[in-house]
Amino acid sequence: MIKITYIVSTLKRSGPVNQLFNIIKNLDETKFKAEVITLSPEPEETFINKYLANNIKIHQLKLSRNESYKAASKIKEILKKNNTDIVQTQGIRADVISAYSLKKYLRITTIRNYPHYDYKMTYGKVLGTVMANVQMKVLKEIDVPVACSKSVAEYLLGKGLKLTAVQNGVNTEEFRPVDKTMKSQLKEKLGLPLDKRIFISVGHLSSRKDPELIMNAFIESKIAKNAILLFVGDGPLRSNCDRLAEEHQNIKVIGRVSNVDDYLQASDWFVSASKAEGLPNSVLEAMAVGLPTCLSDISPHKEILAYDDQAGFLFETGNAHKLTEKFNLIEEMNIEDDQYQNAALAIIHNHLSSEVMSRNYQKIYLEEMNKRK
Repeated sequence: MIKITYIVSTLKRSGPVNQLFNIIKNLDETKFKAEVITLSPEPEETFINKYLANNIKIHQLKLSRNESYKAASKIKEILKKNNTDIVQTQGIRADVISAYSLKKYLRITTIRNYPHYDYKMTYGKVLGTVMANVQMKVLKEIDVPVACSKSVAEYLLGKGLKLTAVQNGVNTEEFRPVDKTMKSQLKEKLGLPLDKRIFISVGHLSSRKDPELIMNAFIESKIAKNAILLFVGDGPLRSNCDRLAEEHQNIKVIGRVSNVDDYLQASDWFVSASKAEGLPNSVLEAMAVGLPTCLSDISPHKEILAYDDQAGFLFETGNAHKLTEKFNLIEEMNIEDDQYQNAALAIIHNHLSSEVMSRNYQKIYLEEMNKRK
């Protein structure tokens, strides 16, 4: 039995924490035993109950950021008591502790972003650059760094980091297609028109996700007359998006919801204009319910559609006119959504499910432990 301890800051409701859950939930229990350590108190929106409901043991340190210096010693006590074999981290705080304080264990980390791009966008050029450089230095100290996509792996290889890739996966029990009757019932439940196509975008309403570009492209398209555009999510651009939605009755900003799967299952097409991603949960979840996609041509989106380009369209990132052309193409060709549904579902079930992802991590665990014998 190989004992694995996963270390994260918190179990905040987010894509990375959901991916961690998918890894653990699909572990072969005859070979692996998993526990989780969280560093800080849980925020209001947390997945902790989801973990506990699946009998995943959690050690909560509940340390503030100012108390981070206490974390390493507390973690060592837990790891020793658990007879841990493998430590797996995600996030810069957990990675720092792993890199410099847990060298006696086999250490694995998952990188879910482009550090030099994402940190600058979130924290500003100066602080973002410092954080990215620190993370790159830390990652080089960890035994097995793993990227969440081939695109992130290629980017980090270019920065001098040797690593492998395990693509993110989606829970196909939670996100699955529904028949036409159920889709109609969901539309009624959510107050959506039965006689119009529903285009949906899910994610943070921020400059990185570029929701205003989607709105402007939709407004200018021919399909807008016979379709509704939904935005599920919140963020700093919410007020801008609300203003546009007030001017156009066929655009609706829903905000954050706990039933994203309902909105996806009630929709017909998924749209993302994101400027940067690891391997986006929202796209995988949409495809898992059978939605064809219109995606910006960033590398992770290309990586997904490379499995089968019949699952959707790519458009030039940041170019509203090109997205309008794709909307028009869908309208003019009267594309049957079922034609793309099967391709989307095949990509997920064959390559990007949570089961496939977890199996790939388990291969790494076994291979690396065998190397240590």
